[in-house]
Amino acid sequence: VFTSGMTIKVSNAGQAAARAAEIARTAGGYVSQENAALRSSPRGGGTVVIQLKIPVAAYAATLTVLSTLGTTGSEQQQARVVTQQVADTASQVTSDQAAIAQLRALLRQAGSVSQLLSIQNQIAGQESALESMQAQQRALDNQTSYGTATLHLNGPVKAVARARQHRVTRHRAGEIGRASCRERV
Repeated sequence: VFTSGMTIKVSNAGQAAARAAEIARTAGGYVSQENAALRSSPRGGGTVVIQLKIPVAAYAATLTVLSTLGTTGSEQQQARVVTQQVADTASQVTSDQAAIAQLRALLRQAGSVSQLLSIQNQIAGQESALESMQAQQRALDNQTSYGTATLHLNGPVKAVARARQHRVTRHRAGEIGRASCRERV
């Protein structure tokens, strides 16, 4: 199971997210999650966190293309081996299917109503266990077929906000200076 995370400084966070989604789709993947905090300005400020599912066969090449969206600040990659878990789940599915087949054969031979009900209850329990194992198997198939890339796309910080903060600091310093002068008079 492949996972990665990248923080990328981009010129326009919204446009970069759209481009990232396009890159993932071109590779045969899809967007699994997206959260945006964008500012309405032509400069494209704000942040987008987008999670992409990318086919394993195209994973490394797609990460390389995604890193060209802007200036990469940090990057983490992990690979987790789940071979044993996949084998165990497949084995359990096969075992549950065989147990259900045996119980159905016994059901045909049930001699009394109580035996019939007991075997039906056992079949219901085995079918429930089988459905759970099959769900785990589908989830593992998805995890092993697609890698996950989480991108933190950071647009430009507003220079106006920095200038405003600087003016407020200077203004407050001026108020403190005037108050000190009044007290002395």
